[in-house]
Amino acid sequence: MATGNTITQSLDDSLPTMVAAARNTMERKTVMPGLCRREKLKPNTGQTWRQIKLGQLTAMRVTETTLLDNPQQYDDSVLTITPTGIAIHTFITDELGRRADKKALATMGIEPGRAMARLVDSDGFTAIDSFTTSLCGTGTTLTSGYINAASARIRGNTTEAVEDGEINAVFHDYGIKDLEDELLAGIGTYNVQSGKTSEVYSNGFRGKIAGVNIHRGNVPIDSTPDSKGGVFYKGALILVEGFALKKDTQRDIFRGMGGTHTVMYHQYAYGEDGSGQWGYEVQHDATTPSS
Repeated sequence: MATGNTITQSLDDSLPTMVAAARNTMERKTVMPGLCRREKLKPNTGQTWRQIKLGQLTAMRVTETTLLDNPQQYDDSVLTITPTGIAIHTFITDELGRRADKKALATMGIEPGRAMARLVDSDGFTAIDSFTTSLCGTGTTLTSGYINAASARIRGNTTEAVEDGEINAVFHDYGIKDLEDELLAGIGTYNVQSGKTSEVYSNGFRGKIAGVNIHRGNVPIDSTPDSKGGVFYKGALILVEGFALKKDTQRDIFRGMGGTHTVMYHQYAYGEDGSGQWGYEVQHDATTPSS
């Protein structure tokens, strides 16, 4: 028989185990679907979304004696985007539902939708990587000049200029950090007055550069390490949905002691419009910041 004081370790087998809280893995919200032109493939219209673009006509100078016999011919081109499917499947046993903590079960519920949204977002960054022209470059520090240059080329190109409309940029946080460093370069050498530098020093970078909306996103980093963000007119990327996100459930009484299959489906694809003039990849150094 044991002797001495009775403490919690003495009766640890008698202590109930309680889950005080449950949480999901933290991650940044998705951004790419909101920065694109979005279209739906209507039911019973085939498997491919099609957009026709008419070419420009050319006017001519005339005088009082000109015989006008030079008809201009219309021509067209087609952009096609074919949505493809993605899915996620989970199976939850009835036994788990009976035994697991309710807080943990509730937390599990949002994970499939987050996984689907993350894949849609990731494919948007792949679409940026397919832009015809890349600015900045591997190992090069991101600066505002590259964003300004991309904006000027989108608005001023001679092929299909964008006079009005929203232009967005999306970069990894490490690239945004370099933009902040550019604005804060004078800190310590002069007194900082109220203005953009003071705002960035206090709150980090938010807002616009050269009229371009700057967004932070889950832009991937490669092994170099580089990251490939981009600057693009909102109409440059078209997100075509074959159907909206949907969920189906099915009981399975033959597996174990029973359970429920849940499957989520989505169908979509990104396509590029603007003849390669409306979007620019911006590849830049993405070394982990140390100061």
